[in-house]
Amino acid sequence: MSCDFKTLVAAYQEHGDETVIERIYDYLDSDLHIETKRHVAADGTVTLLDESDPAKYIAYSIGAMMHRILKSGRYQHNLDEEDLYWYSKHLREFGYPPLTPDDNFAVLFDHYDEIRQIMDNKAFLEMLYFVEQYQHYMRDLSALSAMKRSALERALSSVDVSRSEREMVAYINRVFRTEIRRQQMERDGVVRLRTENGSVYVSPRYADPWRMIFESEAVGTERERIRESLTASQADLVDRIDSIISEDLRKGVRYLAKNYRVDEYGVVSMKNRYIAERLGMEESNLRKRLKAIRRKANFNGKS
Repeated sequence: MSCDFKTLVAAYQEHGDETVIERIYDYLDSDLHIETKRHVAADGTVTLLDESDPAKYIAYSIGAMMHRILKSGRYQHNLDEEDLYWYSKHLREFGYPPLTPDDNFAVLFDHYDEIRQIMDNKAFLEMLYFVEQYQHYMRDLSALSAMKRSALERALSSVDVSRSEREMVAYINRVFRTEIRRQQMERDGVVRLRTENGSVYVSPRYADPWRMIFESEAVGTERERIRESLTASQADLVDRIDSIISEDLRKGVRYLAKNYRVDEYGVVSMKNRYIAERLGMEESNLRKRLKAIRRKANFNGKS
């Protein structure tokens, strides 16, 4: 079976043929942990058995990582399936269909006012809370499933099919893990910073654009007075930078991490070179004008 693994990956890369993905997912749906665990090292290195399918080892590595993710705090919940059974039984007694996640609990929302009137208020509110928590959990699982698919597609798209099957599997597993972590960090608003002592992970604190321009936390209470002290051209420059930063803040963590400074405490600050490029001016000129603007702000009592 292994002889066609490279062909399947090449077909995916060249024509978008998803047969290799389907095969990996088939293995994910099967119980292959005991059979393959000893063949996949922690770093993704794999020792293939003769006539074994490399897709199996990729599936094991993916399954093992997803298992670890699902055991993390974000995916833990206090939902009791017995509660779902009890709420469904209660609704059937009133002549309604059962409460089920298969249709996103449609019965509750299709007959919301009626059910609220006939049920005890406390029981209704408890059921509503249960459904909201269950829906949140389902959304998390759906998002994780999309991440899994996207990470696998990225890994398969970039692997070199001229490599040995062993090297291909190790590469695909490694890229999958890296991509899943990247997507989770992006979802959670976390960026990775490289420091002299290694890497740190922080959540950027989105500063007010004016605080970034004037490099002060106190500027918020001085805004009107500062603006009045500026010349027309200085005020125009501040407004243009404010507009750029405000736009960029809406673009998300990855964009900020690339074009702004984020320190180990998550504080976001401007990169003059980037702002100058956006403004179409020399960095030295921008630096000089900002220095004059900040001096005026300080002169007017900014601390």
